[in-house]
Amino acid sequence: MGMTIAEALKAEGKAEGKAEGKAEGKAEGIAEGETKGKAEGRLDEAREVLQALLEEKFGPLPEAVLGRIQASTDLARLRAAARGVLHLVNLEELEF
Repeated sequence: MGMTIAEALKAEGKAEGKAEGKAEGKAEGIAEGETKGKAEGRLDEAREVLQALLEEKFGPLPEAVLGRIQASTDLARLRAAARGVLHLVNLEELEF
């Protein structure tokens, strides 16, 4: 026994809604992933810049300093620390 026209339209609408929902969810997931990836890229770059500036000024860095740089997730503080490298007399003055 077949579906009524109303049942067929309901099923079609449900399928279309489900497909649209999947497409929207996928698009949102991709956008969110791209945003997170870009943020992580900016953090990585800030870490690399800070490390390079410190190594240029003080030579090879102690593991403790390298660990602090890699563990930092605050982009603004990493950038501020990089700007402050010129004013450091020694590594103990480094704050971030």
